[in-house]
Amino acid sequence: DANNTPGAPTITAVNDVDACAQSGVQIVYTAGSGATSHDLYRDGSLAVTGYVSGATYNPGDTASHNYVVRAINGTCYTNSNTMAGDDANGTPSQPSITSIVDNDQYAHTGITITYTAGSPATQHDLYRDGSLVVPNFISGSTYSGGDCDTTYNYTIVAVNGSCTTSSAGVQGTDACALPPVPGEIATGSNFIWTANQTAQSIQWNSEPTATGYRIYRGTKAQLPALCDGTQDFCRSYDGSNLTYDASLDDPATIDSTNKVVYYLIVAYNPG
Repeated sequence: DANNTPGAPTITAVNDVDACAQSGVQIVYTAGSGATSHDLYRDGSLAVTGYVSGATYNPGDTASHNYVVRAINGTCYTNSNTMAGDDANGTPSQPSITSIVDNDQYAHTGITITYTAGSPATQHDLYRDGSLVVPNFISGSTYSGGDCDTTYNYTIVAVNGSCTTSSAGVQGTDACALPPVPGEIATGSNFIWTANQTAQSIQWNSEPTATGYRIYRGTKAQLPALCDGTQDFCRSYDGSNLTYDASLDDPATIDSTNKVVYYLIVAYNPG
């Protein structure tokens, strides 16, 4: 009375071939003694006939499944232990850089980089021209490691363990060139003097390259210094308004001899 039942195989591991892709699992087992072949079962159903230990099997999804190896000898068989395993895909979705903004176009103060995150991801790294420059870079943070007036290609890489996904590259520049010198203002029709018995004011048009205006006031004797720019003897105004109230500037009090005052209006910017 022969007993052809094979010995029980033992599954020792269910290994994910690639943690970053749904590409299959490898079931490792020790063979059942006396078996002529082994079949692989998944969740109780035959998945592979004649399955060889360590061969790649693709379940077609990332869900966890229960695997059993059956040792076969003719019509006799013995099942192994059950071991669960999944074919994970930990690759993050692609992040996207939404904006790169120069913090100050006239100063080396860095750029602000904003992005939408990849998922799942434990961190996002900033790359410049293909090289890592800031690990775990937070969206909306300032990066100031580049040279002035140099354009670089920036990418954000989503990281999840050993799995990564890179965004598309976006160019950015931390401009530092000095702004142009503002043009002459308060000339011709760009200058308006308004006066009556109780008030007087100066008004001028905006200069596009200016960030502010200064008004210097001087007497006839001070006029040479007023025009040569070497002496700031009376700065009457410094700000961004386009008008100046001169109601309190009484020429008779300021210069009792000539009873006249002069004004120099200067536009300026950070340059």
